[in-house]
Amino acid sequence: MINRQVITVWRRLILPHWGRTLALLLSVILGVAGLFSIEGVLYSAQESIRYKARDLLGADVIISSWRALDDPWSMATKAQLNDRGKIAEALELATMAKVDAQSQAVPRLVSLKAVSHQYPLIGELKVASVSEEGSLLSPQIETGEDLAEGEVWVAQSIWERFQSQQPLSNKYTLSISGQSLTVSGVIESEPDGGFAGALSFAPRVMMHKDT
Repeated sequence: MINRQVITVWRRLILPHWGRTLALLLSVILGVAGLFSIEGVLYSAQESIRYKARDLLGADVIISSWRALDDPWSMATKAQLNDRGKIAEALELATMAKVDAQSQAVPRLVSLKAVSHQYPLIGELKVASVSEEGSLLSPQIETGEDLAEGEVWVAQSIWERFQSQQPLSNKYTLSISGQSLTVSGVIESEPDGGFAGALSFAPRVMMHKDT
């Protein structure tokens, strides 16, 4: 009885519309396969981001604040973190800078970053040093400890501006808040710069926090 009903359904419903039925089955199969493929891509992207997260942050943990972290709770937290590992400090702000040699130069908005000796904790900060002749050397891995007092590292766009205005100079300086700072290197890559640093309208200027 059951076999006859199956055969009847096959003859009346499926067999006359075999093409549509096959198309429906293929659509279902492709849909399921597509879902599994998307899930696999999302999983791979998630694992890649998780793997690169430490390099993108430049540390395992970041604590940020709009005010100085000098209250008792902040000082105690910093002491605990320092006992468990290394701590690097970085202060960021937007400010104006201009080329010293150009007295009539229009100040330009820059993203100033003052770092401590330990920066960066994770990842690589690559800087091309400026030679005594005013040319760039091969990029090297640097840390905040390599930044001397009174010196700054600048983004490539700022260096190109120097080259267009002072192509024959062997010393380049920036004026920030009335203080003259010597450009000693060009930043090639910054571990915690991320997409914001690449797309920012304010190019990076890096200095030591003790300057």
